[in-house]
Amino acid sequence: MKNLLDILDEQSAINFSGKINILGAKKELLGTISIYEGALVNARKNLKNTINNLFYFAFEDLEHSVEVSYIVEPEIISPAQRIFILSIEEFKKKLSHDFSEYQKIKKLRPPNSLKLIPSVSVLPTLENMQPAEFDLLKVISEYAKVSDIYFYSPYAPLATTKLLVSLRKKMAISVFAKN
Repeated sequence: MKNLLDILDEQSAINFSGKINILGAKKELLGTISIYEGALVNARKNLKNTINNLFYFAFEDLEHSVEVSYIVEPEIISPAQRIFILSIEEFKKKLSHDFSEYQKIKKLRPPNSLKLIPSVSVLPTLENMQPAEFDLLKVISEYAKVSDIYFYSPYAPLATTKLLVSLRKKMAISVFAKN
């Protein structure tokens, strides 16, 4: 089976316009990546369209952590659907940099089966909380399992890992359960 980067390369080379559906092991739709005339223009996951979703799917593909399949289908991509414009070369360059950084701190990523919760006693005293940390705390309060936190995080995997480390250092999160 082809990996995501190979598919993106192929579609970019032919100036493809359409989308790549990303399906899970049970053939459920995990998300989509939209391409317009060979450029990456959107990535949708959890009803949200962000460039971070593009990096999430690429990281998962490089890590081989989730069994997925890809379906490429031509489609008219309207201007309203184009959230960002990124050439495949720009994407691969940024992905290479971010994935290299991620590999360095990967050992700090909690196991996927671990469950985390916000530390309620510490939250009122956190004066230096960054908006991104607060955003991730909202995700943690709704989805405790680490694999779900990464899936539902509005940030790319590298940023999510850094935020989790920061929150742990501030004692703003704690381990709820180990599976």
